[in-house]
Amino acid sequence: MHERFGSNNEGEIVLRRLKHTPNLSITTVYDEPTENELGYDIKWPAKQPRSLTSPAGTELTLIMSSKKLGWLKVRPVTDEVRMAKLLNEFMRTGTTAIKVAAGSKEGEMQDNANAAADTLNQVTVLPGTATPTNMNRKPKLTGVELLRKQHVIDGHAGLSRTIQTMAISPAFKKGVITKADIEQFVREGCGACESAKMKRRPFGRNLTDVSKSHPGKRWVGDHGG
Repeated sequence: MHERFGSNNEGEIVLRRLKHTPNLSITTVYDEPTENELGYDIKWPAKQPRSLTSPAGTELTLIMSSKKLGWLKVRPVTDEVRMAKLLNEFMRTGTTAIKVAAGSKEGEMQDNANAAADTLNQVTVLPGTATPTNMNRKPKLTGVELLRKQHVIDGHAGLSRTIQTMAISPAFKKGVITKADIEQFVREGCGACESAKMKRRPFGRNLTDVSKSHPGKRWVGDHGG
C-alpha cells in the first residue's frame, strides 16, 4: 500500500502486489503493463512527460529522467489504523486506488478513505487487539496455547525447535510453560502438520558405509597437491 504523487502534485493511494526484488537499488517499481491491465491509460505526447491516468480520472504526470524513465514520488503507508481503514474502503469500492484530496500536502493528507470510514462508522479490529465481549483485557494464553502459537510462528517446525525457541522466552522462564503443557501439546498434535506433512520413517544418524569392499572396488582420491 503506497502513496504516490506525480510532478503535477496529483496523488493517490494504491494497493499493489509487488514482486520480491531485494537486489534492486530502489525499493518500489511499478511496471506499465500491470498498470495498464488495472485500467490505467499511459500517455506520452511528443516532447512531453509521460503520464498515468487512473480509471477514476486521476492523472499522474511522471518525473522524466534523461534516460526517458518515468518516476513518481512514492512512500509506503505504515500506520496500522490508517491501513485498516483504507483496506475497508478498497473492499467497499472494489478498486485498487483512492485519489488524494486535491490541494493536500504530503504528510498532511486527508484521504477519501479516512473520511468515508469515519462517516460509515466502520469498526475495524486489528490483529492481536481483539478483546472478549464485556471484558477489559485479553485473556492470557495458557502454556499449551503459547506452544501452539510459537509452533505456527516457526512455520510448523518440529517440537524440539519449538521448545528451544520457547526456552529463551520470558514465558518459559516464569514457569508459564510446564512439562505437563509440553506433554499435552504432544498429545493434541497439530492438525495442519498431520494433514499436510509427509510421514516417513526416521533416518539413522550413522551414514558411514561400514561394509567390506571387494578388491579394486573402492578408490581414494588424494587432492593434497
